Amino acid sequence: MKTKHLYKPGLWEVIAAHPGYDLGKREIVALTRFLPSVAAQTSQALDALHLASSTGREVPAIVSAIPVGSYLLTDIVPEVVGRSQKELKIQFPNINFMWAVADIELSGKIAELRQQLSRLTLIILVANGVIFFNRQMDSNICEAMGK
Repeated sequence: MKTKHLYKPGLWEVIAAHPGYDLGKREIVALTRFLPSVAAQTSQALDALHLASSTGREVPAIVSAIPVGSYLLTDIVPEVVGRSQKELKIQFPNINFMWAVADIELSGKIAELRQQLSRLTLIILVANGVIFFNRQMDSNICEAMGK
């Protein structure tokens, strides 16, 4: 899959590790605040389809608030999502973490990914620039939900 890399190898890790850079802090705060409301809607374990999950930084907040059986991480950069899956399996051994390389902007891709999961599925898209640049994303998510 052809992708456009904005950073040279290793540079992103340096930026992300800098103490002055807190990527995703506002998203973690929002998730921590609102996930209990989502969890209150079901008593059963859910599957999670995390679109454009990247490093998976939000995953601990999500799985701490909601009972999850299987968790499918997706991104267009295989090295990032693969590493994220390995780290999360160690941190949360009772959850079945899987990963897929996927361009979620392609028509039907979200629905295709959802077919890999068997339970009631929570579709997650957190702080992703694609939301602002591709208004079709809302329709793609609804399609994957069978709506």
